[in-house]
Amino acid sequence: MKLKKLLKHAFSAGSEPLTDDEKKLLDNLIKKVRSSPLKSAAAVFIESIRPLDYIGSQTVVALKPFIEFAVPKEKIDQVISILSKRNGLDYLIKGLNDGESNTRN
Repeated sequence: MKLKKLLKHAFSAGSEPLTDDEKKLLDNLIKKVRSSPLKSAAAVFIESIRPLDYIGSQTVVALKPFIEFAVPKEKIDQVISILSKRNGLDYLIKGLNDGESNTRN
């Protein structure tokens, strides 16, 4: 019975809230994507990878030594943290969708 209890959450992503720094990083990304002509395509792409967000965070961890040459370590750690939280991509998608509804009015 203990093994079943331990394995119940073995592969679940974290549900802790985003930090202010993570929200700031996502808000900056949202602003950049909104100004792009491909914002609809970006929203569809992000929606399609939502089930893989935790796996994506682990991929970034594996590639971190190579990515550090182009991106500051702190930003990489923030991306890993955002992708490992269940509500990270939800925040991003909501921000993109809110921007679309605001531009339609």
